[in-house]
Amino acid sequence: MTATFHETLHLAIEHSGLSLENIQRRLMDRKITVSLASLSYWRRGRTRPERRTSLAAVAALEDILALPDGSLRRLLGKAPHPLGQEWAMRSSSFEERLEWKLATAELRAETNNALAAVSVEADLHLGPDRQQVRMVNRRLLMSLADGIDRYVTRYAAEPGEELPVLGEVIGATTGEQLRDLDRQVNSAELRFDRPLPAGETLHLQWTWEFPLGVGTSNVSRTVLSAGARTMGYRLFFHPDAIPPRCHRTWRPSLAVPEERVAELRIGARGSTHYLLTDAGAGWHGAVWDWV
Repeated sequence: MTATFHETLHLAIEHSGLSLENIQRRLMDRKITVSLASLSYWRRGRTRPERRTSLAAVAALEDILALPDGSLRRLLGKAPHPLGQEWAMRSSSFEERLEWKLATAELRAETNNALAAVSVEADLHLGPDRQQVRMVNRRLLMSLADGIDRYVTRYAAEPGEELPVLGEVIGATTGEQLRDLDRQVNSAELRFDRPLPAGETLHLQWTWEFPLGVGTSNVSRTVLSAGARTMGYRLFFHPDAIPPRCHRTWRPSLAVPEERVAELRIGARGSTHYLLTDAGAGWHGAVWDWV
């Protein structure tokens, strides 16, 4: 059986005797920036490189680890999209535009690779017409490198769902935004008050608002690119529109279908929640039935 990308990378690193820190420095010598978290996740198979900047790093890794040219890149093949790209199922062209912004330092999405999620919380509020009203997101983040100064958040709307606008932000200021109405994706920079040193934590909160109040909603998802120590998901239904059934959902990658893993009991006041510890990377969420 042919070894996978992460298995081959792991064995090559072991054989080289280089630490991830040494590998990162050698990449930086080539003007290629990859966070230690990304290298670790690639090595363990938790994420896979796909962006052009990441593929350039893979090519450099082949040389640094004394591997035949193309040996790692061939193993990537046509594998599923990596985790952590919330628009991956919807728009490669939007991703290319975002990559151009990244290349010109106008919207640096790769900054998130140097931030570890300690805790993740999502609160979704729905209205009397079964529509989404707002989604409040909270993150306790830890910087994995010196000088990290922003976080990039994205929202990819479901088919028929209203594309929200960014509302209140706590713990940062709003930077540049990219709103693609054709592909129903919204991205925004949350800029910190100052660059974070490695090891420092920061609590962020931001709200996606649905001002038009159109469409009936029956699903909500949050993407974790690299997992989190804890993850809390809360749903607040309007007292006049409480669904009879609700389930927690989980999808570790695009290669497998979404699974309803547990039923969530909705209380008399119309709310329900779940809490996960050591939440894995992937698509976490909830789905509910109106009939």
